This record gives sequence, structure tokens and C-alpha cells, in this order.
Amino acid sequence: MNHPICSACGAELVPAELPTCLTCSGRRPTTIGERAVMILEQASAPLPYWDIQRLMDRQSDRLTHANSLLVYLSRDLRICWAGKGTYGLYRHGLVPNVRGLGPTAEVHLRGAPNRLDLDQLHFVLQHQGYRYQFASLAPALERHLGCGWRNAITFPDTEAGRVRHEQRLAQLLKISRHSSRFQYYRAAINVRVERAVAERARRLGRCADAPGDPRPR
Repeated sequence: MNHPICSACGAELVPAELPTCLTCSGRRPTTIGERAVMILEQASAPLPYWDIQRLMDRQSDRLTHANSLLVYLSRDLRICWAGKGTYGLYRHGLVPNVRGLGPTAEVHLRGAPNRLDLDQLHFVLQHQGYRYQFASLAPALERHLGCGWRNAITFPDTEAGRVRHEQRLAQLLKISRHSSRFQYYRAAINVRVERAVAERARRLGRCADAPGDPRPR
């Protein structure tokens, strides 16, 4: 299934961004949220909110209050959470509508084509642009799913199990399981996880004869 894209530049979009990027639309942003989105559209990766604020102030004669900016960043459906105080867009590899490390990790565990261990999950999240400390991942999963989080997510082998699995994923994404958006996001997460796992395997193979950590830095 094809993902929605900007009709002008071809960037992957969430429905809230359609039909074009703000930058491509040529219209003047009227809110703090729109100004932040335009900054992120010009960035190659997610940015911490203070960098977004700095770049916004550089382009305007109005100073941006950090608290107001954080409110917009946390509520605007075009903007995706990428770590503590860090935000980006769907085109950067992030998942929309999900806030916090625990829920983000569960989304990728459920959207993966196969079961992931902790090291694989960490690589996937870092590869997708999420920024956090490795030591925070397991505690975040324990707070979110409980101490038995490793067994909390099982891949369904029945139709009823598949439905429950998809319902939980849709709940995390805050959209209906029957919507076309759910199919877009589920397919995208699956492909992105598969690519990241393949990249990890490639790096491990390349470093097999030399010590080193294959995780992104």
C-alpha cells in the first residue's frame, strides 16, 4: 500500500500534513505549531525543542516562549515525539501520535515482522531517529508493560489473536484499526523495522573480526 506523500516534493506525510508540506504550500505560518513544523520540514533529522526555538527566533522578529512551544509540539498531530524534549516528522522515520519511550517501544515490537530482543529493539529505535539512553529502555518497558514485558507481546497464530494484536497497535497509534491510516502506519513500521534489523545484521557481520558496538551513535 502506498503512503501519502506531498504532492509537491514527494516527502512522506501523515494525513494531518496533506496535501502538501507547509514549506511547499507557500503560505505564511500563522501559529507557533506551524512555524515549528516548517523548521522540522527543513531539518534532516529530529531536533531538540531548544534548537527548534532558536531556529524559529532566527527567522522571525518575535521571540518564542519555550512553554508555549512545548505545548504545540506535544499536541500538533503533524509533529512526532523522538525522545525527551526532541521532536520530528513522520518523514524522519518516527511514528505519529505516540508519546513516550514505553509506548514507542511497544509500537515497534508489535509492528515488527518478527520478535525483537532488547538489543535489536534499541538499534531499531536509534536507527529510526529516537534519542534516549540505552539504560532507559528496559525500565521504560517495565513501567509500560510490567516486569514480564518480554512475554507480554506475542505474535498471533490465530485470527482472533491477530485482531487483538492489531487492536492494541491501533490503540497505541490512536486511530481506528479499520482506517486506511492504520494500514499505512502498520506497513511502514513493519518495513522500517525490517530494514533496521537488516542493517544491524550487516554491521555485526562487518565487525565480526573486530571489537565494537554496532549500535548507532
